[in-house]
Amino acid sequence: MRTVILWLAACVIAACGPSNTAIKGAKEARYKGDKIAIFGAAKTALASKFDIQKSDETALGAETTLRWYGPDGLLVSERGDDVRDIPDRAISLKLVVTVLADGDAYVVRVKPIMMRRFKDRPNPDVLAETDPSIPEWMTSKIDLVAVAVHDALVQYEVKSPGGMAPSPASPAPPPPDEPGSAAPPPAAPPATP
Repeated sequence: MRTVILWLAACVIAACGPSNTAIKGAKEARYKGDKIAIFGAAKTALASKFDIQKSDETALGAETTLRWYGPDGLLVSERGDDVRDIPDRAISLKLVVTVLADGDAYVVRVKPIMMRRFKDRPNPDVLAETDPSIPEWMTSKIDLVAVAVHDALVQYEVKSPGGMAPSPASPAPPPPDEPGSAAPPPAAPPATP
């Protein structure tokens, strides 16, 4: 019965998640405007999903409190800093959201910091973002935050032109007062006999 409930919960989560296009757009978006306002909006969006542990307006970065998720994707908790109650193969997640300069615009980076706990080891394994063993439910939690931040910053987004680039126009004729553009000299009058 528990398996059926977990399967149904996974289907509901997958159906409600953002599309691949939305995720890609959120990760590639560039923003223009006041960097403090952009950071404030990003921080507010992050706070709607996770508790913020620390924030720095001068560095334009915010970090969430660490959360542990069991192998089934459900939130688990420890007593204080005692991880003995955390199940085997649970994964911790902390997110760092940073506003970075990109030329004359800004990009927002949502960087996950993840570790996997093993009951018989004293230290958890650090997981890279690209680790193939990271379950899809964890990736979708990170993507949801990236999309929420992007949605909060849509008013600052630099829209790239869509469609095909226009074909180059033919050069305009030079103005008549430029050298080389003068009218040809008048024809010589006909010779008289």
